[in-house]
Amino acid sequence: VLATALLLGAMIALFAVGKSQLGLEAEGRLEDWLAGFRQGPWGLVAAIVVFTVSAFFGAPQFILIAACVVAFGPWFGFLYSWIATVVSAGVTYWLGRGPTARLLARHGGKTVGRLTRFVGKNAFHASFMIRNVPSAPFIVVNMAFGAA
Repeated sequence: VLATALLLGAMIALFAVGKSQLGLEAEGRLEDWLAGFRQGPWGLVAAIVVFTVSAFFGAPQFILIAACVVAFGPWFGFLYSWIATVVSAGVTYWLGRGPTARLLARHGGKTVGRLTRFVGKNAFHASFMIRNVPSAPFIVVNMAFGAA
């Protein structure tokens, strides 16, 4: 129970910091910063870094995608945001796969173990359900599936 409460508190703190630091003008600042990478080879790298770092702050994906489309144009913006989303999902999944999985195995208890086994045996159906029903933010879902 203590581990769950600490993890929940950490997630709330991350989202609170992200909300307070990014604010409403964040999209404009993000677009301007990304637009600086429009010319040259570093646009994709910048998009990947932004998507991966902002996953830890709970930034909404539609804002990040919109910023990429405005900064790089419709085609490159779509392509860069898609690649950056996949890389970000992979990073958060593997973070869940490593330290989070060990923490859950050690302190999770019977209920978490049962849920982990269910997701492990029915990964496609569990992924289909969680992606089509409004649920937790991107990072929480990816880390949970990584842990399971």
